[in-house]
Amino acid sequence: MPGGQRVRFEWKDNKPPLYWSILAIIFVLTFFLWIGFDFIVPHLGARVPDSHRSSAVSVFGGTYYVQPWAVWFRDSGGWIPGSFFVALLLIQFVKGYYVPRVR
Repeated sequence: MPGGQRVRFEWKDNKPPLYWSILAIIFVLTFFLWIGFDFIVPHLGARVPDSHRSSAVSVFGGTYYVQPWAVWFRDSGGWIPGSFFVALLLIQFVKGYYVPRVR
């Protein structure tokens, strides 16, 4: 059947460039941190606000006070991991000649 053969893509040097690997690791870490944030909040936060934990987050029916960067990370939605993913796609698009098709 024509076109039935699987096509694979491989890096020219059999490994991706260092900057691409670092971006991929950051993407995976931020993605799982964003997905699992609601499970981490009870360990990061406190029930009573103090000088370090001043921003309120409602999780699992309770209110936890966490640091402002944590609220910003949670409220940013998927924009942070999404921006790393888009950066990886742009690198693939711009540097596409480094990823030839292999049959």
